[in-house]
Amino acid sequence: MLLVGGFKYVGGRTGAKLALDVVTGELGVLADAIVEQSLCFTGRKQTGLLEAGRQRLALATLAHHHARPGFREEALVHEQREELAFGLVHAHHSAVLLTWWRRWRRKRLLQSGKLDDAAFVAAVEGVRAARALDAASRRRLRELVIVFLAEKEITGMGGFSVDDRVCYLIAVQACLLVLELGIECYDGWTSVYVYPGSFREADGEAEGGVFAGVAMQGGAVALSWTDAVDGAADGRDGFNPVLHEFAHKLDMADGAANGVPPLPDDMDPAEWGREFADAFAELGKDVDDGRRTRIDPYGATNPAEFFAVLSETFFEKPQAVRKEMPAVHELLVRYYRQDPMA
Repeated sequence: MLLVGGFKYVGGRTGAKLALDVVTGELGVLADAIVEQSLCFTGRKQTGLLEAGRQRLALATLAHHHARPGFREEALVHEQREELAFGLVHAHHSAVLLTWWRRWRRKRLLQSGKLDDAAFVAAVEGVRAARALDAASRRRLRELVIVFLAEKEITGMGGFSVDDRVCYLIAVQACLLVLELGIECYDGWTSVYVYPGSFREADGEAEGGVFAGVAMQGGAVALSWTDAVDGAADGRDGFNPVLHEFAHKLDMADGAANGVPPLPDDMDPAEWGREFADAFAELGKDVDDGRRTRIDPYGATNPAEFFAVLSETFFEKPQAVRKEMPAVHELLVRYYRQDPMA
């Protein structure tokens, strides 16, 4: 389940982008031209910083516009272009500094090596896909868990008490997804909320349903502990709310939950879009026709849910994905840099 939080989409663009467009069409084009070629590190756009910078620049530009009503429009646009360019350069340097600081901090965390080894091993043994990792992969997973637990706040909700077992079981599964992608995929948000069982989301967009997990655009992940335990315990049923919701966070990393996460540089977005669209349409047809499928029918809800469902299925019963959707299975192997069937 995914929610859009912090802003609402309007025609596929964020409020910050719309604010820039309000100033002048020319400024909006300039912003996009500069932004699309900046703030790229390790092949992934730092979208959170980008959107925050856009919003601050938009507000400053609008305030500047109203403070100088007597200026000729041409002069004002010229000044705004200079301010915008300066602001974007400043945002770029801030992003560079933040990236450097994160890498330095993470290096320090790994040097400290603070981890409850017994809790880590117990969590790994409780997750089938993690249990199958070789020694080198387990060492990488351990490092990712150290950073994850240092940077994320795992909080109990509804009277639920969080202990080491809770933290490590969530962290191991979340980090399994990014074992070969890097923990920076989870930058830009902090909180994980854990309920004792399935919970009701009060947000109107969720239509008051009861959920095992929710991922919010630009915000927290919420999980049901009983469902998280059940999902980890049976590693072959294709149901795992932790993998599902954290796959949503990967998808959201570029600012849009659309089933297309930021792809590594050696992958073709057009190929991804084509193969996933065909497979999504086929699953939808099977569900509409009442045919049984090895893939959870919930994946036919929308492209974002399709990616999340396929991700949890890929790690729990990869043979089902390869059987039903061989081209998509190959893309997931290339994206996650892992092959659970190997």
